[in-house]
This record gives sequence, C-alpha cells and structure tokens, in this order.
Amino acid sequence: MRVALGSLLVALAACGGGSPEETDPGDLTCAQIQRGLGERLAEVSRQCTTAADCGAVGYASRDGIYATCDCAPYFGTSCTGTGVNAAAWQADDRVQALLVEWTSRCATPEACADGALCACDCGRGELSCRDGACVVGDYNCFPPFPADAAID
Repeated sequence: MRVALGSLLVALAACGGGSPEETDPGDLTCAQIQRGLGERLAEVSRQCTTAADCGAVGYASRDGIYATCDCAPYFGTSCTGTGVNAAAWQADDRVQALLVEWTSRCATPEACADGALCACDCGRGELSCRDGACVVGDYNCFPPFPADAAID
C-alpha cells in the first residue's frame, strides 16, 4: 500500500500535478493567467482610508495598461475593473509574475479569439474608497449626445 501511494505521488509530480501557484506563468495559457489573476483578486486586500490607497486593476485593456471601450480581455470581477489596495496588489509576487505575462502576450484583442474572457464597450470605471473598501464604479462608453448634436 505504501509503495503504491508513493508511486502515485511520484507519478503526479512527474506529470506536473503540482499546484497552479507553482507553475511558471510563462507556461500558462492566457485563459489560465486570467483565472490566476482573478483568483488573486479574491484574496488581495481592498481596504482603504482614501482613494489614494486604491488601484483599479483587471479592466478591459488592449495592452494591459490603458483602458478601452473596444473589445478587449479583462480579469477583474467586472470589465470596468476591480478596486484593490494598491500596495497589497503590488507586493504580491505571484500577481507581478502573472502580470508580466498578461501584459506582454495576453492583453490583446487576439487573446479573445484564443479563449480569454473579453468584453466590448466597457471602459475603466471611476475609482473610489467607499466604506473602507476600494471600489470601481460603472463606466458608460456611450455618453449621451448633446441636445444639439446631429445624428447621421
């Protein structure tokens, strides 16, 4: 019995049965990186005293940096982004490793075709500290036209 269990553990280790946390981000697909960042979002602190304590992450972006209303991948709880404690997010080594891969190869419109979660018409919302938690509000990619605007 011990030999069989030991053999099973050795086989699992040899087949990459390790934790996803241990996997090199460079070996992950964009969908896996997206899920990994989403999982970290669930764990990172959102506490704040002022909006200056916060950062908006995971919003729809075509380059991993700038928000867009075009179709683009995102990893936040919403395509408008997720509010996090900026210091806690930046201090998370796993997040930073995943972000390098996300920004360099996954935050592109092409990633949408490769199975990444994407959204269209969804820009980054306004960041605030509400009731001691960082939050990102909704964003309207289609603001109302002025009353005197001509529609072609």
